[in-house]
Amino acid sequence: MTMYCGYCGSKIDDGAKFCVNCGAKVEEEAPAAEEPRITVPQNPAQPQQYNPQPQQQYWQQPQAPQMPPQWQPQPQWQPQPQWQPQPVPAKKKGKGGLIAVIAAVAALIVLAVIFVPKLLGGGLPSIGGPAEIDNTSALKKAETPEEYYQIVERSAVNSLSGTVSSAYDNFVDGSVVTEDQSVSGELEIELGNEGRAIIVDLLGEGIDEIKPGDDFSWLKNLKVAYEVNRKDGRGSLSAKFGVNGADITSADGITDSEQGLTWLRIPDLADSYLELDSEDIDLDRFNFSFADIISGILDGDMESDEINAVSKALPDSATLDKLLKKYLEAAVECIDTVDKNTESLYAGSVSEEYNVLDIVIDSEAAKKLCEKLMPMMKEDEDLRKIIIEIAKANDKDGEEQYDEFISNLDDTLNDLDSVDEKMEYDVMMTVYSDDKGVVHGRIVDFGDNHIEILMPENKSDVGLSIYIVKDGEDVLLITGSGERKGDKLTMELDLTVQDKYFGTVTLDGFDDRQFKAGNLVGGIGFKPSRELFDFDDEDMPEVIKSLLEDVELIFDLNVVKTKTDIKLTVLTDGKTILTGKLTANTGGAKSVGTASGISPDEWKDEVTLDSLEKLVAKLEKAGVPTEYTDRIDEALEDSF
Repeated sequence: MTMYCGYCGSKIDDGAKFCVNCGAKVEEEAPAAEEPRITVPQNPAQPQQYNPQPQQQYWQQPQAPQMPPQWQPQPQWQPQPQWQPQPVPAKKKGKGGLIAVIAAVAALIVLAVIFVPKLLGGGLPSIGGPAEIDNTSALKKAETPEEYYQIVERSAVNSLSGTVSSAYDNFVDGSVVTEDQSVSGELEIELGNEGRAIIVDLLGEGIDEIKPGDDFSWLKNLKVAYEVNRKDGRGSLSAKFGVNGADITSADGITDSEQGLTWLRIPDLADSYLELDSEDIDLDRFNFSFADIISGILDGDMESDEINAVSKALPDSATLDKLLKKYLEAAVECIDTVDKNTESLYAGSVSEEYNVLDIVIDSEAAKKLCEKLMPMMKEDEDLRKIIIEIAKANDKDGEEQYDEFISNLDDTLNDLDSVDEKMEYDVMMTVYSDDKGVVHGRIVDFGDNHIEILMPENKSDVGLSIYIVKDGEDVLLITGSGERKGDKLTMELDLTVQDKYFGTVTLDGFDDRQFKAGNLVGGIGFKPSRELFDFDDEDMPEVIKSLLEDVELIFDLNVVKTKTDIKLTVLTDGKTILTGKLTANTGGAKSVGTASGISPDEWKDEVTLDSLEKLVAKLEKAGVPTEYTDRIDEALEDSF
């Protein structure tokens, strides 16, 4: 008798144990409808048409089978009949949220236990990191699900120790703008034939002398060599500009934040510095730093210099590592109710069976967390120092802030029953681990928030699913699969942000062990969705519309703490538009001198026709056709 999959409707071969289309286990009859845990839907064929589940609902009923020929393909995710769902907890009446200290502890658990191990390698060889501890023997001896969970999480925390330090150094400490820093390197852009054609079309719309089809094969590359220093409230910049390998001109400048002045000099045009009022110039604006991240979170409530001051007051990586390990291990010990079973974990086109641990953190568990962690916090000198230093950096009384922190702890410890009133909802977490205790997935639900990070591995095949819902709104969806060769990942992932399909991200030999250490090494590609662009915009030039129809960005990265080497290739319809290369080396800043300048009107008088014509002559030597340099000469003579 012909059989069909009870979940996706595909035809099942005789004797098959699993559906070849969706991976669901074959049963004699489709299981009764039940509410399975949802893992993120994915439709690689038409990802831009993906519609997330209704808000505040992370489970769904399996659809009844549809028989061919009417059957239409379903997303690759399929429900797991073995799992018995827990109901979404109703919100409890209360004062609107957890007390500040519990919220801080919860944030530590979510960020460090869930995100950091997944993204930085702790407890998950799926994303690299040092060899994990094999807990197979200890897990076999575990007599209860609670003991099993303790072993798994302690292993994850131990694996986290040391790995977060280097990542924190690079992503946080290393990115904070300091008063003693220099960056030097080169930026080079090489144009492909398609890129030259686009330039001709764009320039032709505003410059009558340039016509479609003009030969721009002479324009091969543009280069800028630069050095930026920042020290003692002053900054300096020097740059050299080149075309087709020939030096054209140079510039240097100095900015003094206290005086609110900037001095700029172009030696080929004038010996004097041009003095500019730079009261609004902020060197921090030209640096992507941890301060920018904080600023985004705070919606601009703090000035960049204030944010940088707070950033610098953050603990060093060794202290952070110690605190995370200390409090996470203590928090794990407070979990004493765990349900354990097994089920298949799906992500992308990859599935694998894992042990499943379900944990619920209710008000009683929260009380245990308070009783366990708060006395530790009161005696923690590292925590005291962090609170005081951050408060001082924010122009507040550090001791006063710390006393208030301790007072909050005491108030909670003296009235633990208040936790019942102040907890808004229970927190539910599911952990997927293999028989060695290595975690391959976590799902966390708290109120209208849902975090799902799954990475099953089957031999060399790797799947990835990241799904985040905040306050009932879909925030992020990443799904896909690929393969692993040693530490290198090659994957194709669909990216959706706030219900909008952004496109496809590809990893090509991406080194996940280096990523765990805070470095970016390997290839990353991005092919944006058409949905990102407004092709109906009448002001958008047709050449740009044509470019965006099939544009693709490919990054070849080698970014470590003090050295950056990035190559960007921009393609359209498989043809190279341009290739950009950026190198940057970071180190201690050199002393920044002072300067004096003249007003713009005085500086303009020093610029002569002869100096400008010498620049034009350099362009000719670099290969710029005389038909263009002659036009520049004519325009200069008219101006002078």
